[in-house]
Amino acid sequence: MKRYKISFKKVITFLFPNKCSLCSKLMANNYAVCPSCAEKLTKQQLNKQLNHDYFDEFVPLFYYKDDIRQLLINFKFKSFYNLKYYFAAALKDTLQSYINDGYAIVAAPTSNRNSSFLALLSYLNHKGFKINKYLIKKSNKEQKGLNRAERLEAIKGTIKLKVNKVPKKIVLLDDILTTGATCNECVKLLYKMGASKIAVVVLAYDIA
Repeated sequence: MKRYKISFKKVITFLFPNKCSLCSKLMANNYAVCPSCAEKLTKQQLNKQLNHDYFDEFVPLFYYKDDIRQLLINFKFKSFYNLKYYFAAALKDTLQSYINDGYAIVAAPTSNRNSSFLALLSYLNHKGFKINKYLIKKSNKEQKGLNRAERLEAIKGTIKLKVNKVPKKIVLLDDILTTGATCNECVKLLYKMGASKIAVVVLAYDIA
């Protein structure tokens, strides 16, 4: 039986070889990104806070462009779910620094269709980062194609809380921030419910 399992695994590996999510280079391990692409991505990582009109603290890991844009497209729309390991590793130090300072992690509301972000949240939780899913989003007008002002108007009143009390210090975690409409509505609601400090952390910031 053991020999059969090993042989079956070899067959699966042969039929579906693991490739780098960026350059498609064949890899012997289950990593999502090959070492050379990982090194290139590390140079693109921001590692700093940025100013944003809506948030007191805003920490995007990357700008949403070039390699990171392709990586997130692969993650969100092409079922490259092993990229959750890469993004979790990229988030680890930032999230841990906030946890050490007494912050709780709260996930931005997402639909079941965003299975990649849900997979990342689940993996982070598995690795010891408690992810609180306090926020839910009611159905609202499709935001695709709307400008910033239209998105801000469309999102009003659609964010709800599943709890009556929230932590004083919160890290709001999301995948991609474009206009910031959803995160802005979440932040306003969390402050209204008693939060005193909120940092917004995202995988990528689309400044286009």
